[in-house]
Amino acid sequence: MVALDAIDSYLFSLSRAFCSPLAIFVQIQGCAICLFLALGWALAAYVRNREINRMKDSMRRGNSFAFLCHDINELEHSRQVQLPRVSVVMPLKGFGEHNLHNWRSQITSLYGGPLEFLFVVESIEDPAYRAVSLLISDFKGEVEAKIIIAGLSTTCSQKIHNQLVGNLQGAFSIQLIGPQLF
Repeated sequence: MVALDAIDSYLFSLSRAFCSPLAIFVQIQGCAICLFLALGWALAAYVRNREINRMKDSMRRGNSFAFLCHDINELEHSRQVQLPRVSVVMPLKGFGEHNLHNWRSQITSLYGGPLEFLFVVESIEDPAYRAVSLLISDFKGEVEAKIIIAGLSTTCSQKIHNQLVGNLQGAFSIQLIGPQLF
């Protein structure tokens, strides 16, 4: 019985604490935050479902690329040639297990505008040089790609040096630095 009296008094003090003006304010604020998050979640679900239905309808009408764009006509060659010219700078060092596959997937990009690939290595002794040379020869005439010898870096890391040299050698106005290939 004494144990129950202690629990009862504890619960009574808690009920008094939770009925104070500060506690009620915190509870209302918590409810408002939960309501706001629930509304955001519901709105996101609505938008997601609307987009999925739009893609399904577009696919039924013959646009098998609906997951990429709503209007299949935007993928026509006449529109893609208006895309900006892009130089992709890829600093390389060494030759690992998956590098060749990664490099091949880069140069077989589906970008429709003018595109050049700049593979930048420190020297011709780098193992990546031979592998990239063979890769470029496999795609000769299909893609614009070249190897740039950056030389040994003296002021920064070799990767940054390779990126800077590739950036200076790029012929196009928009230049993308490739993923970390070191």
